Amino acid sequence: MENLHEGHRKRLRERYVNAGGKGFADHELLELLLTYAIPRRDVNALAHRLLRRFGSLAGVFGAPLAELASVEGLGESAAVFLSLGNELCSRLAVAPLKQNGAVVLSTTEDAARYALAGARGLVNERCAAILLDTKRRVVGETEIGTGTLVESGVYPRLAAEAALNAHAAFAVLCHNHPSGDPTPSDADRKATVAVQQALAAVGVTLLDHLVTGDGCVFSLAAGERIVL
Repeated sequence: MENLHEGHRKRLRERYVNAGGKGFADHELLELLLTYAIPRRDVNALAHRLLRRFGSLAGVFGAPLAELASVEGLGESAAVFLSLGNELCSRLAVAPLKQNGAVVLSTTEDAARYALAGARGLVNERCAAILLDTKRRVVGETEIGTGTLVESGVYPRLAAEAALNAHAAFAVLCHNHPSGDPTPSDADRKATVAVQQALAAVGVTLLDHLVTGDGCVFSLAAGERIVL
């Protein structure tokens, strides 16, 4: 049986070497990756189990480490391996925004790319404040809420406190819509106004509220989707 599994692994690797990953189904790519983290064991069923649990490749790679480790047959070491993949992809996505070692969000498009990278793999709604100095360099980022923004009372205070602690001049609010549609709701718009007022009270300007969806971003400041 071990020889059978090893033969299957070898064929997967040869397919990838010869033709790349375009002809692979999601479970096959995940299975091939897992062969490097879990030696000498069939991981086909595990790849399917992970996709069922987290819904997609993005969901697998964006899942919290503890949740990954809890999946039967994966374990902590392989969970760390998958989690590292998501971290590397996020860093590669923001690498073009770096200037002299700092991430600079000079334009709405820059901020949208940064927000998309931060939302990679999230399956639940998360709201965060990206904090910038006078040169639009990122000096901090803090989660100011999870779930929908309907109950937005705590968000303005948390955003203002974080901005003060980071000595920020500007802030960009961002959150994701797990549905994939970034169209802002009425609650999103009300939360924007509340956070803007709280930040203004401490001398910080809210530049935008970005809502991320499935590979797209809506800018409330521009009133439209941002094309990247």
